[in-house]
Amino acid sequence: MILDVRGKTCPIPLLRTRHHIQHIRSGDSLRVLSTDYGTVKDMQTFCQQHGHTLQSVTQQPCPEYDTVYVLVVVKK
Repeated sequence: MILDVRGKTCPIPLLRTRHHIQHIRSGDSLRVLSTDYGTVKDMQTFCQQHGHTLQSVTQQPCPEYDTVYVLVVVKK
C-alpha cells in the first residue's frame, strides 16, 4: 500500500500513517511518500513506540518538490 502525503507537514503524515497501518495485515508494508523531513524522525519514534519496523528511508528527487522521502514501514 502507498500513502502519498507529499506537501503535508507535521502532524498529518504521522496521523495518516497511523490510520493506514491499522488497515493492513501484520508483516505487510506501507510505503509513505513525504516531502517533510520531520516525518523521518517522527516515523522512527512511531515505529519504536508501536513495535513496527522502519525498513528503509530513501530520498528521491522530484520536479514538484526538492526531495521526496520514501519510508517503508512494516507492520508488527
